[in-house]
Amino acid sequence: MKKGCIGCLGVLGVLLLAALGAVLYFGPNDDIYLLPPSPEQYAKSALNKMNSALYIDENWSQEKEKTLKEVKSAKTYADTYPILKKMTKLSGGKHSYFYTPKEFKTSQKEESQLPVVKNENGILYLKLPPFMGNEKEAKAYQTILNRALTKETYKGVIVDLENNSGGNMYPMIGGLAAYFA
Repeated sequence: MKKGCIGCLGVLGVLLLAALGAVLYFGPNDDIYLLPPSPEQYAKSALNKMNSALYIDENWSQEKEKTLKEVKSAKTYADTYPILKKMTKLSGGKHSYFYTPKEFKTSQKEESQLPVVKNENGILYLKLPPFMGNEKEAKAYQTILNRALTKETYKGVIVDLENNSGGNMYPMIGGLAAYFA
């Protein structure tokens, strides 16, 4: 009986070690870390995510190799930010952004604005700002558009996307869906 328990504990221990090893080895590919990554690992992970971006060209491999050499000397994550910003533009063009944590917080505030709805002389004006907010804000964004399109009386609709730089399109589409129903 004791030998069976000891054997089971041994097998369990080996399985736990194997799982731990797998997380340590494969985890960074999926942003799973048991310990915070080094600045070099952080940059390498970001560059790997950029490998299949929209605007990658034939120079990508060379630029990536140069960047990997540059980030070896990085002491902090902040040291990698300028390099990763440059590479983000190279890989994704105008459709990609690299935000530092501080810039991300600022962009969340700026880009989580809600739509503006006006009804003037039977013309419904919908100004759709870019959206990069959370689920609650997405629901509010969608609800404002949906209510305007279902509750208002109008002859025509103007959808203003002039300053809409994108973000999460689903609250925009979901909110406008009532118009096409």
